[in-house]
Amino acid sequence: MFNRCWIAVIITLLFSFGILVYNSGADDRKVTGKMIASIENNMVLIPAGEFLMGGQNAANESPQHKVYLDVFYIGKYEVTFEEYEEFCSDAGYNRPVDPQYGYQPPDEDMVGDRMPVMNVTRDDTEAFCAWLSKKTGKHYRLPTEAEWEKAARGGLTCKEYPWGNESPDAGDIYRANYGPGLNHFVWKKDGYENTAPVGSYPPNGYGLHDMAGNVWEWVQDEYRSDYNIKSSYKNPNGQTKSLSGIIRGGCFSSKSEHLRCAKRYAIRPGSCSFLMGFRIARDQE
Repeated sequence: MFNRCWIAVIITLLFSFGILVYNSGADDRKVTGKMIASIENNMVLIPAGEFLMGGQNAANESPQHKVYLDVFYIGKYEVTFEEYEEFCSDAGYNRPVDPQYGYQPPDEDMVGDRMPVMNVTRDDTEAFCAWLSKKTGKHYRLPTEAEWEKAARGGLTCKEYPWGNESPDAGDIYRANYGPGLNHFVWKKDGYENTAPVGSYPPNGYGLHDMAGNVWEWVQDEYRSDYNIKSSYKNPNGQTKSLSGIIRGGCFSSKSEHLRCAKRYAIRPGSCSFLMGFRIARDQE
């Protein structure tokens, strides 16, 4: 009798533990599902059509040339810590760590649910996109360089910034989270010493936030200095062999020159720092 009682107790405990584990898994799936739904709801359709790409301020931006892109979607916001860490938790992926290239670690106020994720290499961003694609059955990816620039311009033609030609702080109104320059720790006046929660600044003409400033954003292309000369007219994709990737848009410590829509910055794909994050894109269904 004694043994039978203990066996019954043990079975009951194991059964209860199994229910708790099952419910915990269900809660995790619910959180992940809610997060993915939020990401998908914040994808913005960019219409098909032609735009004028490039600029005249640097050799690797010229000549300006016409590019035609099919319809695509791009994130309204930069990917946040909350979103990226949900991916890490679900996929068993390493969370962003202190960079290995001599950069200082991020301040505590740069880490939070609505803060743009940072310290991610291009491989990290592509792993996030692959996870999201698997979860949704859609093709999520980094935007191409041409897609990023068209999205940043927000429908404007021959303008320096996503909002037009006004300086980022014209009339004491900050249009982006930026430095200016290396002295931003001394005299940055936009209200944020470092990064800002995504969506803190007005959107551009396509309804996209932070296409200038906050964090530099990875694109999928390899860097080519002659891109604007040799790239194709329709749906260019610069995934040729190169030792350098590309980031776009400037960051919270950038001077205004780096916020220009045409600004291109070459960097090793394996680099990561508290200055760099990303935004996702996907094909039309």
